[in-house]
This record gives sequence, C-alpha cells and structure tokens, in this order.
Amino acid sequence: MSRVLIYGVLLLAMVLFLAPMYVMLATSFKDAEEIRSGNLLSLPSSLNFEAWTLAWSSACTGTDCRGLQPFSGTRC
Repeated sequence: MSRVLIYGVLLLAMVLFLAPMYVMLATSFKDAEEIRSGNLLSLPSSLNFEAWTLAWSSACTGTDCRGLQPFSGTRC
C-alpha cells in the first residue's frame, strides 16, 4: 500500500512539474488570435511555426537582434 502512495505522489509531482512546459509548448504553436480568444490549456487548432521562425531569426539577446541562430553552433 505504501508503494502505491509513493507512486501517486511522484505522479502528482510530475504532472505539476511538467504542466508549465505543456502550456509553453502548446501556446508556442498557436497564432496570436487563438491565444487571445482561447484557453491556454487547449491544443492548437493548427500548427503555426511563425513564432519559432521569428525567434530563430530576429529575437534580441541583449543588444544583438540576430535571433537565436548564432548560438546554435557555439561551444563554451
């Protein structure tokens, strides 16, 4: 019985830990109108990669607005 309780607590912790990641990913594939009018927890009606391409090509990191692409091949 204690093993069931442990697995139950672990499952609950996993769901609470992964919920923000689900919202982030589900929202990133929605367009702005769907985000404004819909529920953040709902799946997107169609996949929209516009936000991903915009972040990859023109997001600002500090004073550099070349997107995230310059960091894809660098190593520390």
